[in-house]
Amino acid sequence: MRVLEHAVITVDELEALRLSDFLGMSHEETAQQLKVSRPTVTRMLARAHQVIADALVNGKAIRIEGGDYILDGFEGQCPKCGAQWTGQKKGEHDKVCGGCIDPEAEDSSS
Repeated sequence: MRVLEHAVITVDELEALRLSDFLGMSHEETAQQLKVSRPTVTRMLARAHQVIADALVNGKAIRIEGGDYILDGFEGQCPKCGAQWTGQKKGEHDKVCGGCIDPEAEDSSS
């Protein structure tokens, strides 16, 4: 896979594809689910379809990247006290829980 040229779609485009094409939701339902407008969903799907067609026709790998998202069901763990939680945003794997945040350190930064 590393030697192949990559075609890139975003996490948001993949989710639009999943909801619309895989689950069969209408563009309106997909828009509501993604909390964007219906025209935005239409543009996201058009771009994702173009990228995927390019990858299939030209033998490219498909890479999914970017976006601000929450990993559903993923458990995070506080590195200080070991408290666990679910639904963690990308890049927050080492986040400290609310009970371990030093309120004085937060006050001094503002």
